[in-house]
Amino acid sequence: MPISRDDILDELWPLWNEIAGLNREWAANMSLVQCLKDGNAWDEFDSADLEWGIAEHFGVQIPEDKWREFWGDGVEPDVWEEKVEPMITFGCLADMIIAHFPDVSFRPVEICGRTCGPAGAFFGLQELTAYNVDNVPRFAPSTRIKKQLKDENLTRFWLQMRVLTRNSVPPLADPVTTFIVVLGLAAVGFGLCGLLLICLHSLVEMPEWLVLLVMTGFSSTALPAFVLVPLRYVAGTRLLRLPTGIRTFRDLAEKIGTV
Repeated sequence: MPISRDDILDELWPLWNEIAGLNREWAANMSLVQCLKDGNAWDEFDSADLEWGIAEHFGVQIPEDKWREFWGDGVEPDVWEEKVEPMITFGCLADMIIAHFPDVSFRPVEICGRTCGPAGAFFGLQELTAYNVDNVPRFAPSTRIKKQLKDENLTRFWLQMRVLTRNSVPPLADPVTTFIVVLGLAAVGFGLCGLLLICLHSLVEMPEWLVLLVMTGFSSTALPAFVLVPLRYVAGTRLLRLPTGIRTFRDLAEKIGTV
């Protein structure tokens, strides 16, 4: 089935609450501006955060002029409040996302009189790949996904595919970021232990091995984390990994076609 407004709204609610700093559900016909005003968040709201968040979450690129038209830029304040503000609704935002979303279907197809889900999913994956990569050559189901899609193209493809399949496929894995988070948490833990030892030093004599253990633990976790953070930032999406068991377009088609 093609993507619907309700599909987009289901994804949009949590994203909106995270960006706006709110925690509630809104009706499709409600104004975003009124929503922010009711939550006392209008003055702090930056529309660029929402635009960036939608691009990152849905994998769609909405042109700048369409955003300016959506927000009613250039309209006189009195006219904006009366005519434009009521039109900036969640439903209109969802419609704009759909309008810039690839028109791709993963529905089953008939082959030799038999309905085949994976085949329909593969045809859809071909269309989605062509949407994200210019002049992409035709490829077989056995083709590795990372051979056809790299870096930002892969990330955008995967985001779009997950929305179209109602998140039935796992997200791309980011093992390096996970490792950095673990190292950071460990460094914080060792740091807190070090502060505790400093506070207790005047009251209790601490064994040297314990102090050495805490110092070694902190340095061996904080330093790698400090070095890996900028490297991860520079690497961008190149370090992302496909989910376990998915390497080729056949693997992905079978996953989508059997859901």
